[in-house]
Amino acid sequence: MARRALSKYESTRLRSAVGAYLAYQTFSSVNFFWPIFVVFYQRYGRIDLSTILFLQAFYTVARVILDVPLGLVADRFGRRPALAASAGMLLLGCAAILSSPTLVAFYVGELCFAVSVAAKSGADSALLYDTLSEFGQAEDYPIVEGRAQSLAAVASALSALLSGFALEWWLPLPYVLTLGASAATLAAASMLEEAPRQDAEGVGLRSLARGAVREVLSSSQIVWLIGLYVLLVVLSHVVFYLQQPYLQSLGIPVAVFGAVVCAAKLTHAAVSGSAQSIERRLSPARMPAFMLGAALVPVFLMSLVPWSVGAIVPVLRGVGDGLLMPVVNFYLHRIVAPLRRATVLSLASLFARATQAAVLAGFALLLAHLSLGAVLSLAWVIGALLAAALLWLPDRAHRPAAAPPEVRLEREGRESLR
Repeated sequence: MARRALSKYESTRLRSAVGAYLAYQTFSSVNFFWPIFVVFYQRYGRIDLSTILFLQAFYTVARVILDVPLGLVADRFGRRPALAASAGMLLLGCAAILSSPTLVAFYVGELCFAVSVAAKSGADSALLYDTLSEFGQAEDYPIVEGRAQSLAAVASALSALLSGFALEWWLPLPYVLTLGASAATLAAASMLEEAPRQDAEGVGLRSLARGAVREVLSSSQIVWLIGLYVLLVVLSHVVFYLQQPYLQSLGIPVAVFGAVVCAAKLTHAAVSGSAQSIERRLSPARMPAFMLGAALVPVFLMSLVPWSVGAIVPVLRGVGDGLLMPVVNFYLHRIVAPLRRATVLSLASLFARATQAAVLAGFALLLAHLSLGAVLSLAWVIGALLAAALLWLPDRAHRPAAAPPEVRLEREGRESLR
């Protein structure tokens, strides 16, 4: 779809819609507990690291189960209600955990968090892309999404910076503050604008699901992009879930944990804001290798650096994370039918989270027998082998299938990743 000139009224509407999206992404990224949740569970619930990892595996499995169904609901009934529900479930999850320091309450809270993330997964970027497409500005998606992810990363960074201090001040405080932020997110969701989607009327959830699966299986390019997405997400979360034990092993004070996450998020923000220019300089053909290398480096360094200077290493996670949504989601949006965008992205998330759940369960078992350094070494070696295999595949894969008619209208000949 070619870019078109906008009237003054259309420009005002578009600015308002984009502003609401930026506000939603900013508020939804304010989270005071995720940089210190391991320490919180250890102190508040008095549970060990293996139990915490199994708890996170449960969260991931729940998200895997819910990702596609909630993506279908977002595609069929609207992405704005899905985003509002996401904010509401985060609020309920914090309230559940604060209600009682028991394992049952923790599982209920993690289930709410899984619903929250699954409801948002794919629906947010699909809403933005469709809104921009409605105004003939789809090519601006990487810029706007990059800006949104940059603001979200800054908000996450600032909340992370305070998380360790909040925990030391009053143990439940990180969850209390996040509960308040989720209420603000719910308010921002009410201001979002969703483009009309008459093509969803009369389409059943089963029909949507079949169409999404057929679309994925008919295109080697979509399958390959999902494989790239899965590996990038899993490598990122290897750092995320093991960085707190890693920092503990280095003797880093808990109060500094938030500063480390803050620095990673600020790196994420800087990279997200520059995602489009980075992609243009490297070209779509070279971007995947760059992104995989950026995701592997922190895992590799964490396995080698046993000194306090290693606190800098998790900061590098922000490079790969900053490129993930503005770049990979843009490629997927360009080749996926509008009606099925949230569902296809949810399918990608399903595969990523299923793999992540298996990895987490594996870590829980391995850490009972191996050192943290040995587990990290195993993680980067396997990750490097999978990355090499993925990068080897494109030149030998079949040509991507023709895009659906409604997608073909939006395409302008961007160079294929193949």
